[in-house]
Amino acid sequence: MRDDKGKWVLKNQGNRQNEARIQLFLTALAGLRAAAWADDPNGDYGFDQPSLEIKISYQAGEQKREAQIKFGKANSDHQRYGMCTEEAGVFLVDDEQFGQLQQLR
Repeated sequence: MRDDKGKWVLKNQGNRQNEARIQLFLTALAGLRAAAWADDPNGDYGFDQPSLEIKISYQAGEQKREAQIKFGKANSDHQRYGMCTEEAGVFLVDDEQFGQLQQLR
């Protein structure tokens, strides 16, 4: 989230602030692209015990919002199932993209 000076910060992570890492993470997150779309969420995708969960707080106009991205299990093609509260459906991301996000969190 952004602080009152417009600087990106990790919520509740004051001792882990590293502006360069935060920027790398945001770049990886902004570059996230679905490799394919899957069915609607179900128990087979592993969202009940996510392997990575990202919460983003932001403001759109006057409205404060929060988005959540969850990643579940990997499929046989080494793609990770993902879902976002801002979009309907389940997407797949390549292992490389998932690895970047997981490494930088």
